[in-house]
Amino acid sequence: MTPLSNGHGAAAARPALISEAQSLSSVPKAAAQCCYLLSSDGEDSYPETTFIAIALLRRVYKDACVTLIVDEITERKVPHRVRPALDSANQVIRVKADFPGSSARSRYIKTSMRSLVDAPFVFLDSDALVIAKIDEAFFCETPIAAALDLNSTFPYPHSPEWIQPIYDHFGWAYPVKHYFNTGVVYWADTPETWRLSELWHERWQTVVGKFGTYQDQPSFNSAVADLGIQVKVLPTECNAMVEAHPRFAKGARIFHFFASKPSSVSRSKTLLGHLLNAYQLTKQIDWQAVESATANSDAWVGLTEDIGIEWARRHYRRVATTIWKRGWRIAWRRAKRLNTLLRDGKSPLKH
Repeated sequence: MTPLSNGHGAAAARPALISEAQSLSSVPKAAAQCCYLLSSDGEDSYPETTFIAIALLRRVYKDACVTLIVDEITERKVPHRVRPALDSANQVIRVKADFPGSSARSRYIKTSMRSLVDAPFVFLDSDALVIAKIDEAFFCETPIAAALDLNSTFPYPHSPEWIQPIYDHFGWAYPVKHYFNTGVVYWADTPETWRLSELWHERWQTVVGKFGTYQDQPSFNSAVADLGIQVKVLPTECNAMVEAHPRFAKGARIFHFFASKPSSVSRSKTLLGHLLNAYQLTKQIDWQAVESATANSDAWVGLTEDIGIEWARRHYRRVATTIWKRGWRIAWRRAKRLNTLLRDGKSPLKH
């Protein structure tokens, strides 16, 4: 890890820079500045997911300036698969990240990306699909802007309990006033944000060394709280974690999927999964599905067997049918069990 002078009188830790490509000189200063990162083990779909995410961003912001940070291991493992994403960016930054797994490499880069990009920008996870304008994220006056974190265990803003042992060990204040999701974050180009980036990266490495978890949000939120940095709280619509609860899809401008976590339904039923399948088959993006999802605030494609999802989609007849089918199956299994007990001369009351 090499210290980098950030031009603000401080040194920030950053991954070793290999090369930069594609000049930004022709990009209008008023253009939305975005940053994505790409790390892959070769067996996942992140190269294609990143390309799709950038394409959907450009559907909404045609003149967006996109910086894509990729690690050398990923580009070496899947050179042909990363090419579409690389070609779709205005600037490509190649870095060295000495971790065998893509999860660790991506977080290593993510926690230090502020020191790699010389402009204000909005960072977007590759599984966060922009479907409508999010101007309040791109153009804000605070050093940082982010949405509160939501998860399926407790889909309301809170400091998750699982981070408390980490915070207690390092003497970080728990709970924090706000616990932010790092999948969509605006970064101003100021001394405050460079210091935050430095502290975030340092604390992430410390947490990895002690607890072995590559999660980046505990270190980010502790650094934000301890530095007292001002954060604009983005509305949920600007980072709708639809797999935390399907109700967040209504009015969403970014559908944020949890691609690295188990899903309650088949991935192919999500908009992201559908677009991935379509792209892998045709090398084209299913824009009709994107338009439909945008018009209907619907993060899923086709019918699912999840009652919560179908209720949020207002598929009430489908919900009623699903409940009836499940009830019928339960009744049928119980009837078969009762018949077996009676046939064997056993009392159903004891079983």
